[in-house]
Amino acid sequence: MKKLALLLIGSAVVGTAALCLTQSPQPGVTTRRADAGHGPVVSQMRSERGASSASGHKAEEGRRPLESAASSVDRVGQLLRDVENGRLVLEADDDELDGLDLSRPDAVPLVVRLWARRDAMAAIQWVQSLPEGVLKTESMRQIAVVLAETDPGTAVKWVETLEPGPSREAALESLATRFASTSPDWALRFAGTMAPGANRDQTMIHAFSQWASQAPAEAAEQARGLEDVNLRSNALAAVATAWADQQPSAAAAAAAIVADEIDDRAAQARAAISVIQRWAQTDPASTAAWVAGFEPDAFADTAVEQLLTTWSRRDPAAAGQWVGTMEDAARRDAGYATLARHLSASDPGRAAQFAALIADPSRRQSSFAALQSR
Repeated sequence: MKKLALLLIGSAVVGTAALCLTQSPQPGVTTRRADAGHGPVVSQMRSERGASSASGHKAEEGRRPLESAASSVDRVGQLLRDVENGRLVLEADDDELDGLDLSRPDAVPLVVRLWARRDAMAAIQWVQSLPEGVLKTESMRQIAVVLAETDPGTAVKWVETLEPGPSREAALESLATRFASTSPDWALRFAGTMAPGANRDQTMIHAFSQWASQAPAEAAEQARGLEDVNLRSNALAAVATAWADQQPSAAAAAAAIVADEIDDRAAQARAAISVIQRWAQTDPASTAAWVAGFEPDAFADTAVEQLLTTWSRRDPAAAGQWVGTMEDAARRDAGYATLARHLSASDPGRAAQFAALIADPSRRQSSFAALQSR
């Protein structure tokens, strides 16, 4: 085991603190994980909601820091001294201790995380006594991680007690991210209560993506109910991408969502490219039929290039035949140029054949020049 020897020089994360790690027995950290039970913490949190400091709560040896001064710097310093002196016992394993560099600014939130595993209520009280700021925000993230892993029911109730502010947003985001892969519906509930903005939207989109990897039809139906047009478009784009990725045979359904239900053009373009990349790996001919129906524009050119990039690895001859069916001469030339470029290293002879089929003399010459330079 290792001892955490903390050398307090002035202030800590909010000011400046130097903390060093030495190799010797460790009085303040135990390597045995405690059971998940944290006791009836929510009722206590509700009665103490809004408390500005941890004063008045007598610390128990090995559980919570001794009473400290009002400033956040003094509270942080007291926390570190309590770990050093063994008055605060953390719950950690050797790997976590190896990764805990107490000279880094993120040391205190990590200490809070290890503390919360042993006594969530005490860690919550200490963190909520801090003023809003980076230290409190990051510490709240760590508490959310612990509760999500060890006591999800308490996590759900705890977040309801938090006052609006950056630290509450951080806790909600952390809970939503943690629940996304196991309970995406709950993840969306957490994300949905965040303050409107880009951070909330990205958190919700991530949850939809995770949900779609498990139950794409249900995720799509839920996304359709979103009122915000941009959020709905991006959520459906995430669903379509995950659907095509997890179930290539259902890529046509994903493509239908992209074509018919996404209103935002940028989101639609991103989703279409993602679906093309995945669909072409298993059914390039059907993917090509879909792409052929795109309106001729810059996006359609990008879609054709993505299709041919994937198709050329699997069946370059079939890809070349499809390019030959294009009626638009410029798009056909672009297709042959794409095939020549992507085959130049693996099959230079076939690449030269495709370059020779380019009708425009200038573009044909450029394609051959590129082949010769490799």
